[in-house]
Amino acid sequence: MINNAVRRRVRAPIKHQALQVINQRGIQIGTVLDVGVLNGTPELKAHFPRALHMLFEPVVEFNAAIAQAYNGTRHEIANVAVSHETGETLLVSNGWSIFRGLSSRIATSPAKFRTARSTAGSR
Repeated sequence: MINNAVRRRVRAPIKHQALQVINQRGIQIGTVLDVGVLNGTPELKAHFPRALHMLFEPVVEFNAAIAQAYNGTRHEIANVAVSHETGETLLVSNGWSIFRGLSSRIATSPAKFRTARSTAGSR
């Protein structure tokens, strides 16, 4: 029986390794799309520091942390959820760890979010 630590080491490529391969192959990345950015994705910033980072995060309360994390990196924040449909949806939290410290509007009650249609799969 293989324990989880051994299984994790064997399973590759992990995100960092995959991004490293992209850089090593000289693939030019001009724009990074980060969907559900929360408060930042340091590995994307580290591997693509000169790219424009388009950050999609529906929870407006994360904007200050995102702006701080991306200080010095070209970025734009879109406060929308990304989906295959356009409309509104509800985000409900039961106090899960990522929502601790946010306003009670987000942490304890449903909140409406605008969704942006993803056209990636429509071609």
